[in-house]
Amino acid sequence: MDSNSQTIQNHWAITDVLSRYARGIDRKDPVLYRSCFSNEVDVDMGRGLQSGLSADDWVGQALAVVGRYEATQHLISNHMISFESEDARCRAEVQAQHWNPSGAWKIGGHYDNRLIKTEFGWRIQRLTLQIRWSETTGDAIAPGRPRPAVRPD
Repeated sequence: MDSNSQTIQNHWAITDVLSRYARGIDRKDPVLYRSCFSNEVDVDMGRGLQSGLSADDWVGQALAVVGRYEATQHLISNHMISFESEDARCRAEVQAQHWNPSGAWKIGGHYDNRLIKTEFGWRIQRLTLQIRWSETTGDAIAPGRPRPAVRPD
């Protein structure tokens, strides 16, 4: 295969990883979501870096967060991919909605991910989310934020 064909194939494979990421988290499917990650992963979702997590631990943490919502929808687009030896960098825009009948948490931002090529294909080794905007409606609370104290009448 020539280098242009290989680059195109790698581009599609990395875009597919991020599509599986969104489908896995939105379907709350631990097997599909886990298939996106290397065995160890560094994660920064805007509250500080967690280095060297086992992918299974990360999947458990992420699914616990989305498990609080009846439905979620992660839209990931505008993939900018660059290759460096055996790894790749992918910056992609994201809008995510986390919905319950009583309220919703919405975000917009981008992922800056590092992927490595494994014997099973491309996998996310470093997951970084940069949130540019966030909105809550109803009684929704963004993860990591304390619930406001209820004031007695």
